[in-house]
Amino acid sequence: MAINIQDVFQKLSAVRLNKEELKSKGDFTYVPWAVAQRDVMSLFPETQIFWGDIRQLKDKTCLVKTKVTIAGVTKEQELPVQNFRCQALTNPNCNDINKAFQRCTVKNLSQFGYGMSLYLGEDPFDYSQEGAKENGQIQSQNEEEFISSDETQQIDDDDEILSGDLLELASEADLLGLKKERLIEVINMYCDNFEEEGYESFEQFEKHYKEGKVMSNVQKAIKDSLKKFLKEHITKS
Repeated sequence: MAINIQDVFQKLSAVRLNKEELKSKGDFTYVPWAVAQRDVMSLFPETQIFWGDIRQLKDKTCLVKTKVTIAGVTKEQELPVQNFRCQALTNPNCNDINKAFQRCTVKNLSQFGYGMSLYLGEDPFDYSQEGAKENGQIQSQNEEEFISSDETQQIDDDDEILSGDLLELASEADLLGLKKERLIEVINMYCDNFEEEGYESFEQFEKHYKEGKVMSNVQKAIKDSLKKFLKEHITKS
């Protein structure tokens, strides 16, 4: 029996997300691409996902495009290459672009109904291990738990925010108040510790970093310092 697009949307929009598998960035909650692909492929294994063009704009920001085909229907989606604050990045690197394609894929899948509850602000979670109402509807033992704004926790060591390269970490730290003028003082402190020549500006350091001229032990010290700063200043809600 042929599957029609109405059946696809009905089944995918009914998928209950596992709360433990979702990720948060600032005020945003999202489905990791691997979870989304697993959920969709388990229901519709013939699903085809295409990563398309990278479109660079005049302001040096970029858009990525994906296509998803399910039950013979193809839908396209575009997404800017962004940081975790949903701000477009100028001159993004390959890591930024790869993450953007993954995010765009999940957004593309939502056009078929998957994870739609997140966009609509409904409770999307699977509480099947927590109890059920008498009429058989699944419910949480604490229905307000997932939207609590009072509870926060520090980002984990393996969080996506902390997985970027040194320049990405510096960019995120700058958004949180660690300005480049202060950062170059820290960089020069580490350079002095390792008996390396310091830098007059962050731009000079950035150029040397991109050219591979910064010693690995200096890089590690700076990255560790930036990660510590970010962990202390970013919380997940």
